[in-house]
Amino acid sequence: MSAIQLKQPQNIIIWFIALLGDYAMIGTACIIALAGGWPAYPIAILLLGIAQHRISVLGHEGVHGLISKNRRVNDWVAQIFCFWPLLTDLHSYREFHGNHHRHLGNEHLDPEHQMKDDKYHLPITRKRLFGRFFGDLFGASYKEFLHVMRYFAKRDNPFWAASFIILSAFAAFYFNHMELFFLFMISKPTSFWAVFRLRIYTEHTDVPGTHRVQLTGWQQFLFSPHNIGVHWEHHNHPHVPFWQLPALREQLKEEPIITFSHLLNWHEEREAAINVADL
Repeated sequence: MSAIQLKQPQNIIIWFIALLGDYAMIGTACIIALAGGWPAYPIAILLLGIAQHRISVLGHEGVHGLISKNRRVNDWVAQIFCFWPLLTDLHSYREFHGNHHRHLGNEHLDPEHQMKDDKYHLPITRKRLFGRFFGDLFGASYKEFLHVMRYFAKRDNPFWAASFIILSAFAAFYFNHMELFFLFMISKPTSFWAVFRLRIYTEHTDVPGTHRVQLTGWQQFLFSPHNIGVHWEHHNHPHVPFWQLPALREQLKEEPIITFSHLLNWHEEREAAINVADL
């Protein structure tokens, strides 16, 4: 079976099943917070950030029109269930992401390259990487998070962010659990950003194209959900929905695949291989 045969009608049912799992994680985090009180808040915040990151990846499917063949249905479900709780507008992100795909690796035209602002480089030691991760869990990179939020706020329809904040705050107040609203918001510049940063290293860091990385189960759960880590295949075949990307990877054997550990040392290993070849 060739790669082009994987192009099938979008399956909104599979997408919604994945979405329900992510919303179940949000529900679980809320239950933990309510049952455990403030000692359980760190666990709740971690789960909320992971869940928000997961729904952002499902929103990415909508950006590519892979949820439903009906464009209106595709856009509305992605906006309401994914981008709305992220305080973002689907249409502004679609423009951003479309330019990223069209101008991948161009430091002047790729908006993702510009937004990274020389903050992500390889190689990086595990100590430094996970040190930054734990720092992010406590909000150490809140300025970078706010910079990204301001970038999109200037381009978004403000209705989405304002309406979500107002309605979610009102619902939390009505049910006398304002702590859930604050936990959800606090998770954005902390645990959400922490797992998002880990994912960034696996995609385009210090290469003109895309890394091709094989991740373990816990790595996929923590920072690379819904096959977003099968990123080389996604960029080369953006019409393929997330649930078919592993099958596509099995068909495309010509490009080497590296582990996350090798990725962190990628430049050092490449330079060593070049030096050996020159001998």
